[in-house]
Amino acid sequence: MSALEKRAVEANFEELLADGTRAVPVAAIEVLLGIIEASSAATMHGLDEELRGARDRLLAFCATRPGCLRGRTIVSVDSGSELFLRHATRTFLEFGDFDRCRRELVERGRAFASTARAS
Repeated sequence: MSALEKRAVEANFEELLADGTRAVPVAAIEVLLGIIEASSAATMHGLDEELRGARDRLLAFCATRPGCLRGRTIVSVDSGSELFLRHATRTFLEFGDFDRCRRELVERGRAFASTARAS
């Protein structure tokens, strides 16, 4: 992940938290969904690396700026991210075509994010 991409992940996370209406794990999930939507990866392995890199960047960012957690622990970011990654990417083997797989990942990711926002 380039320095520019790291800053974009951090800025997106901060922006999502700025209005105070989103839970910290939900903001992390929405950042990861944005990674899937914007990814130019040509394989599931490449996309998985991008997602895990973004999750790691979020964790590192929160470790250096605990104020962004609003009293929560970094575990909330880690667990929210991991749940999203497991849910959104669990069925990628069902599709032979990666473009179709990516569309399904975005759909699953949006549904997961919507459920997380509502809870």
